[in-house]
Amino acid sequence: MDLFGFIVWISRSPSGHVLFILNVCQSSWHYWIVASCISLPTSHSLSI
Repeated sequence: MDLFGFIVWISRSPSGHVLFILNVCQSSWHYWIVASCISLPTSHSLSI
């Protein structure tokens, strides 16, 4: 999966945060992204 492409898709989806967290939890090598996602106040903060 293209992680950056996935982030862009999430930034345009109101429920993207939930999907992002669930996906990242399945991949330990980028598990740190969960914390970053939760700390962001709004989904548009993930826009690239």
